[in-house]
Amino acid sequence: MTARLTDGLRSAVKTLRRDGPVGLVARTRLREPGAYEDWCEERDVIAIIATLRRLSERQLERIGMSHATLALDVEDLVARAIREREITGEVLRVVDTAPQRMMAAE
Repeated sequence: MTARLTDGLRSAVKTLRRDGPVGLVARTRLREPGAYEDWCEERDVIAIIATLRRLSERQLERIGMSHATLALDVEDLVARAIREREITGEVLRVVDTAPQRMMAAE
C-alpha cells in the first residue's frame, strides 16, 4: 500500500514540475487511460494556434496558412504529423527486420 502511495506521489510531483498546477489538476480529474494525453494534445494545439495568431497575414501566407482557416490548417498539420509518425514506425520495423530477411535469402 505504501509503495503505491509513494509511486503516486512521485508521479504527481513529476506532473507538477512538467505541466504545472493545471496539469496536476487535469491528471487527477482525467484518470481514464488516454484522457490525460488527449487533454495535453488539445492544450498543445490551442497553444500552437494562439502562437500562430500572433503572426501577420503575410507571415502566415509564407507558410501556406491564413487567419481565416488557421484552426483547420493546424488540424491538418497534426493529422500529417500523426501519419508521418505511423509511416516512420513502419519503415523502422521494415529496416529492423531486413537483415533477418536478407540472411534467410542467402
